[in-house]
Amino acid sequence: MFFGGARESAEQHIVIRGIDAAPFQALLEFTRTAQVLIGQENVISLLETADFFQFDRVKLLCEKFLERELHVSNCLGLMTYSQQFAFVELHASAMNVALTHWGDVMCQEEFKALPKEMLMHFLKSDELFVPREDVVFDSIMRWIMEDPATREEDFLDLVGQVRVTFLSLSFLDVLHFFWPWF
Repeated sequence: MFFGGARESAEQHIVIRGIDAAPFQALLEFTRTAQVLIGQENVISLLETADFFQFDRVKLLCEKFLERELHVSNCLGLMTYSQQFAFVELHASAMNVALTHWGDVMCQEEFKALPKEMLMHFLKSDELFVPREDVVFDSIMRWIMEDPATREEDFLDLVGQVRVTFLSLSFLDVLHFFWPWF
């Protein structure tokens, strides 16, 4: 575009729509120094710009940065984001955090917006770690109650993933009190 004889190679000013100046400047600097500063304030814009211009090394550096920033509070968002950029390692790490900290993850706002298929994927996983099976049932109810009118029909599919034999007796007593048929 800039050097191959295209119209832009002869222009003094080039407008590239959808690209911010700061991440573009960082990529230009990277071509000169092979170094780039990545921080929380610029990782997303830098990643998107690097993806647009196919700077695979910068994309990899952004992925590694995001892996280091991975936490219970952002694992679901980073899981979704990693799929957009085909970041296999980041996706696996984010999935691992979600599966091993399910009780905390289900309390995050992003949990309520999970698609049913993604929630089902978590619930079916042999890697899902919960101290009690009651937590699995609670997570299903929390997800359903976010939008009962449209999610009520998903209840039976989801609750089918609960290992009823591992529910605590006290939990079953409470369930029986509210739903005698359970």
